[in-house]
Amino acid sequence: MSKQYKTELHCHTAEASYCADENSADTIEKFISYGYDTVVITNHLQHYRVGPDKEFDTYENYVDFVYDSVDVARDAAKGRINVIAAFELNHISSRNDYLVFGLTREMTKAYNITKGGFSEAADYIRSCGGVILQAHPFRFGMDITRPYHLDGYEVCNTHNLTPIMDDVALLWATKMDSWLRERAEDSGENYSGLILIVGDDNHHAYDIPKTAILTDKPITTSEELLRVLKSRDFSVYHEE
Repeated sequence: MSKQYKTELHCHTAEASYCADENSADTIEKFISYGYDTVVITNHLQHYRVGPDKEFDTYENYVDFVYDSVDVARDAAKGRINVIAAFELNHISSRNDYLVFGLTREMTKAYNITKGGFSEAADYIRSCGGVILQAHPFRFGMDITRPYHLDGYEVCNTHNLTPIMDDVALLWATKMDSWLRERAEDSGENYSGLILIVGDDNHHAYDIPKTAILTDKPITTSEELLRVLKSRDFSVYHEE
């Protein structure tokens, strides 16, 4: 059997996510020690951190702060593991979190996707070629987002309080995907299916990596990650 390459899709570092207390250097060493080939840094991009008397005076400065944190992780990696930039969006419309993959720093700065209407933000992400997936959709305090505004869902998150949240997410997303597929077949529309992913949601030194997407080739860039996600050319790994 050929080697399967492991990619972590949901990882926070203390440099930009203040809910995390593990710095980039320690996070990188941990994922290397657990045999990962790629880690996607998804620090928070939150609507309430910009404005008068807030941490950041402009949205653009905040975006730089988030992407700079990924550069810190790359410096720590020293080429030993692939590090890819993404982010976890908290839009003003709700308490929900969304994993956004495929946007460059410049794309993210060009349009404030934390404010305004959520559907407009999602449309912008897709217009840039990116994908948006709801993170831990059945965690307490979350509201399930209609699939028409999304590319998929995170159906396993090891940072959830209970595995029941994952069980419900997987069941709901699988059933919804089947229903959407049947609808598309009846109407003659194209439907490529929901993207269903897993993530560790790493925040702390004691968090143990237990999930990954597995691919036949290593994912080394954001462009390669997008191709894998959009083609659904991966399997999922989840250690109990």
